Amino acid sequence: MRFIYFLNHSNPKKNGRWTTCLAISLLLTLSFGQDDRLRLKQADLLENITVDGLSMQYLRGNVIFHKGDMVMNCDWARFDKKTEQGFLFGNVSMVEDVQNLTCDSLFVDSPKDIMIAYSNTHVWDTTYSLVADTLFYFSELDSGSANGNTILIQDKQTIKGDRIEYFEIPESDGVSYAAKGNVSITEEGRLATCGEAIYDRENGKTTLRIKPEIIDNNQTIAGSEIFLEYDEDILKSLFIPSNAHATHPSIGIREWTNIIDGDTLTFEDSISFSDDMTGSILRGYFTDGIMDSMRLEGMATTLYHIFEDSVYQGKNEASGDTIIMNFTENELQNIYVTGGSRGVYTPDSTGADVDGPIEYESEDIDYDVINEFTDLHGDAF
Repeated sequence: MRFIYFLNHSNPKKNGRWTTCLAISLLLTLSFGQDDRLRLKQADLLENITVDGLSMQYLRGNVIFHKGDMVMNCDWARFDKKTEQGFLFGNVSMVEDVQNLTCDSLFVDSPKDIMIAYSNTHVWDTTYSLVADTLFYFSELDSGSANGNTILIQDKQTIKGDRIEYFEIPESDGVSYAAKGNVSITEEGRLATCGEAIYDRENGKTTLRIKPEIIDNNQTIAGSEIFLEYDEDILKSLFIPSNAHATHPSIGIREWTNIIDGDTLTFEDSISFSDDMTGSILRGYFTDGIMDSMRLEGMATTLYHIFEDSVYQGKNEASGDTIIMNFTENELQNIYVTGGSRGVYTPDSTGADVDGPIEYESEDIDYDVINEFTDLHGDAF
């Protein structure tokens, strides 16, 4: 580097001031330049060695590096002072402000602000925690790509996958991420699984792709894709654009009677079914993170099993343009079918109250699940 400056020969005082200012400026420039360099702070042992024709330093015992505000510690290291690249081994740790990183070994490329952490990798700050087998970490951006047995914990979510790429959003106080391969997301008892999940923290939206499925309070929801929207980290709504399918287990007992030696005996056994709902489109709405309604649109169907005092009575199948279900505290309260509605009620074969299936049609069907009452509206028969 070459500096060119001019002296004022007519004023020695000005010359002195100019020389002093230049010296201070040069000193500050060098100081700031050094702050961003990877520098060895201390080591118990330092040796100059040659590896594959490259000259580098071999360091052992209480090794400490500095890079700006970043401090890195390890048991031993190999460091190329010229390229500012190094390998750190044994009890490796990095601290920069609230950012922390630990691993078994670490490759550092200081000019590119890239680190590659290997084995038992853990990176975290005050908003998230991420563990993985391997991590490509971009220190200036607090972002990276984690591979192998990855687990990301943020707010009330635990995200697992084969790979997780993340990027911190300072204004959003957390990270956005893309998880791929055997993805699972656990959140307040809700479990989502898929092949790929993309979370946009800034806008509070998650997209689940590749065989997405959500299990919430024993209810399973699936479709081509699932779009989730959050408000202050609390689930507000979900949307499935096609191939919507929802199921829910239905459990109770079945009773029947037999006459043995002139005596009428009542028998019972446990029984379980799966309530089933389908539609082209599904929209779900949540209050305080709990589903309060679900809307199926386009060739919607529902199969619901009816129990009275836990005793199975029969099944009800209905279809229409739109099916709306309302919930209270995760319990189904009402099913409303509209648009060319039709249904079939099939009583339990062991019951004696009703014979054969009952078919009905109406413009709208309103079924009160709790009180077991069906109301038909408009040209019903």
